[in-house]
Amino acid sequence: MYRLYCETRHKEQAVTIASSTVYCELFRTEVNLDFHNPSKDRCDFCVSFENLSLGEKEKQKQLYNDHHRNKARVQEKKIKDKEESRSIKNKR
Repeated sequence: MYRLYCETRHKEQAVTIASSTVYCELFRTEVNLDFHNPSKDRCDFCVSFENLSLGEKEKQKQLYNDHHRNKARVQEKKIKDKEESRSIKNKR
């Protein structure tokens, strides 16, 4: 958002542009919003499912469950592949 602010101010030919620190502080105090990095990266499917109404969630429940089963299989495969890679490195 700060980048967009700077671009807008530049297009307006503004003389001064607030520093990113000042910009973030104003957002925290004046607008009561804060900037943070999410603790986990979530896929679009999971986020969109969470935002559905209860009726829509019931319709999509099977797809959501399939999605999570697939996610678990992929994570298991990733762990297995990492272990195999380590064992191959150790044999060299």
